[in-house]
Amino acid sequence: MGFGLRVRTSSIRSYQVPPPLARLPCPHAAPHNGCTHPTSKWDFANTAKPPCRTCRKTDYALAMSGVGAMSEGLVTRPPSIGEDIKQQKPFRTRNQEVYLGLVRAADDLKRRTSAVLEAGGVTLQQYNVLRILRGAGKEGLPTLTIGERMIERTPGVTRLIDRMERKGWVARKRCTEDRRRVWCKITEEGLALIEPLDEPVNALDDFSHGPLDETELSRLVDYLDRIRAHAGT
Repeated sequence: MGFGLRVRTSSIRSYQVPPPLARLPCPHAAPHNGCTHPTSKWDFANTAKPPCRTCRKTDYALAMSGVGAMSEGLVTRPPSIGEDIKQQKPFRTRNQEVYLGLVRAADDLKRRTSAVLEAGGVTLQQYNVLRILRGAGKEGLPTLTIGERMIERTPGVTRLIDRMERKGWVARKRCTEDRRRVWCKITEEGLALIEPLDEPVNALDDFSHGPLDETELSRLVDYLDRIRAHAGT
């Protein structure tokens, strides 16, 4: 079954990282550790492989500090959530500011991720299901378990998997011990669809959190765990 993977792969590579990185020259004069990062511009169109993590983090640090980038019109600090949404008056509380900041950041990250995935012919929810099933291995998982593990929980997971089965990405069968349970597993077509997406998705992960060091990332994970646990109570 053909899915036009060659076309989609080339589309993935033509995806350009959003500003400020897309406008910032690479600080490395020569490749290092086998990195094929082009020296002219940080984008996927000029190289078969995205830049390495060192290049991504260094570029972002330069962009955020404004070093060598003022001529490009880059600001020295990221805009606040109030500036971003053009808030005309102070927030009612700090809690409101944090809430809106989280929602806005999540929306920005979702849009960027969706752009990469849709260039590869798959939606965010479909990709999530395929990643879950790839991790489950040959045994697969029950439909309900897939729904519980999805990042964006949806009551229509059965219909979602119905459509994916018709595309040939997922195979299903009923459990012999309990006929009410349906097991799903990823097909070879499903694997072939998402494997070319691993590299650009990983690159986007690193780009999205580029301004934070390891200590800050650990703290952020802890804060988000606490917020999520409280929101679920």
